[in-house]
Amino acid sequence: FNRITIYLESNNGHIDFDELQTIMHYTKDYLNRIVKRHSGMTLTEYGQKICLEKATDLLSNTDKSIAQIIQELNYTNRTYFYRIFYQKYEMTPAEYRNKNKIRK
Repeated sequence: FNRITIYLESNNGHIDFDELQTIMHYTKDYLNRIVKRHSGMTLTEYGQKICLEKATDLLSNTDKSIAQIIQELNYTNRTYFYRIFYQKYEMTPAEYRNKNKIRK
Protein backbone atom coordinates (compact mmCIF):
# COMPACT_ATOMS: atom_id res chain seq x y z
CA PHE A 1 0.00 0.00 0.00
CA ASN A 2 2.83 2.41 0.84
CA ARG A 3 4.49 1.77 -2.53
CA ILE A 4 1.18 2.43 -4.30
CA THR A 5 0.77 5.68 -2.34
CA ILE A 6 4.30 6.80 -3.25
CA TYR A 7 3.60 6.03 -6.92
CA LEU A 8 0.35 8.02 -6.84
CA GLU A 9 1.91 10.97 -5.02
CA SER A 10 4.76 11.15 -7.53
CA ASN A 11 2.19 11.17 -10.36
CA ASN A 12 -0.20 13.69 -8.76
CA GLY A 13 -2.73 10.93 -8.23
CA HIS A 14 -2.88 9.91 -11.88
CA ILE A 15 -2.69 6.22 -12.59
CA ASP A 16 -1.18 4.46 -15.55
CA PHE A 17 -2.55 1.01 -14.76
CA ASP A 18 -0.16 -0.79 -17.12
CA GLU A 19 2.85 0.94 -15.57
CA LEU A 20 1.62 0.35 -12.03
CA GLN A 21 0.99 -3.35 -12.73
CA THR A 22 4.50 -3.66 -14.18
CA ILE A 23 6.15 -1.87 -11.25
CA MET A 24 4.24 -3.75 -8.56
CA HIS A 25 4.03 -7.13 -10.34
CA TYR A 26 0.34 -7.44 -9.47
CA THR A 27 -2.85 -7.28 -11.50
CA LYS A 28 -5.05 -4.21 -11.49
CA ASP A 29 -7.72 -6.12 -9.56
CA TYR A 30 -5.29 -7.16 -6.83
CA LEU A 31 -3.91 -3.61 -6.55
CA ASN A 32 -7.49 -2.35 -6.23
CA ARG A 33 -8.13 -4.83 -3.40
CA ILE A 34 -4.99 -3.68 -1.56
CA VAL A 35 -6.05 -0.02 -1.77
CA LYS A 36 -9.64 -0.84 -0.82
CA ARG A 37 -8.48 -2.77 2.26
CA HIS A 38 -6.26 0.07 3.49
CA SER A 39 -8.25 3.15 2.46
CA GLY A 40 -11.82 2.04 1.85
CA MET A 41 -11.57 3.50 -1.66
CA THR A 42 -10.93 2.14 -5.12
CA LEU A 43 -7.56 2.82 -6.70
CA THR A 44 -9.10 5.49 -8.90
CA GLU A 45 -10.87 7.18 -5.97
CA TYR A 46 -7.66 7.09 -3.92
CA GLY A 47 -5.69 8.62 -6.80
CA GLN A 48 -8.30 11.36 -7.17
CA LYS A 49 -8.11 12.08 -3.44
CA ILE A 50 -4.33 12.51 -3.65
CA CYS A 51 -4.71 14.78 -6.68
CA LEU A 52 -7.31 16.98 -5.01
CA GLU A 53 -5.18 17.25 -1.88
CA LYS A 54 -2.31 18.46 -4.08
CA ALA A 55 -4.69 20.97 -5.68
CA THR A 56 -5.78 22.34 -2.30
CA ASP A 57 -2.14 22.64 -1.22
CA LEU A 58 -1.28 24.59 -4.38
CA LEU A 59 -4.36 26.79 -4.01
CA SER A 60 -3.53 27.59 -0.38
CA ASN A 61 0.24 27.96 -0.63
CA THR A 62 1.03 29.36 -4.06
CA ASP A 63 -0.01 32.22 -6.29
CA LYS A 64 -0.30 29.97 -9.34
CA SER A 65 -3.43 30.54 -11.36
CA ILE A 66 -6.12 27.91 -11.26
CA ALA A 67 -5.41 27.19 -14.93
CA GLN A 68 -1.72 26.59 -14.09
CA ILE A 69 -2.67 24.26 -11.24
CA ILE A 70 -5.05 22.31 -13.48
CA GLN A 71 -2.30 21.98 -16.07
CA GLU A 72 0.31 21.00 -13.46
CA LEU A 73 -2.01 18.26 -12.22
CA ASN A 74 -2.35 16.98 -15.82
CA TYR A 75 -6.05 17.60 -16.23
CA THR A 76 -7.01 18.23 -19.83
CA ASN A 77 -10.67 18.92 -19.10
CA ARG A 78 -11.09 22.01 -16.93
CA THR A 79 -14.83 21.39 -16.49
CA TYR A 80 -14.21 17.89 -15.16
CA PHE A 81 -11.65 19.21 -12.67
CA TYR A 82 -14.10 21.85 -11.42
CA ARG A 83 -16.85 19.23 -11.09
CA ILE A 84 -14.80 16.77 -9.01
CA PHE A 85 -13.34 19.59 -6.93
CA TYR A 86 -16.82 20.93 -6.18
CA GLN A 87 -18.13 17.45 -5.35
CA LYS A 88 -15.34 16.98 -2.79
CA TYR A 89 -15.18 20.45 -1.20
CA GLU A 90 -18.60 21.97 -2.03
CA MET A 91 -16.93 25.10 -3.40
CA THR A 92 -15.05 26.11 -6.51
CA PRO A 93 -11.24 26.23 -6.53
CA ALA A 94 -11.39 30.04 -6.43
CA GLU A 95 -13.71 29.98 -3.41
CA TYR A 96 -11.41 27.46 -1.73
CA ARG A 97 -8.40 29.69 -2.37
CA ASN A 98 -10.14 32.77 -0.99
CA LYS A 99 -11.18 30.90 2.13
CA ASN A 100 -7.91 29.04 2.77
CA LYS A 101 -5.12 31.17 1.32
CA ILE A 102 -2.20 31.44 3.70
CA ARG A 103 -1.35 35.13 4.00
CA LYS A 104 2.31 36.01 4.30
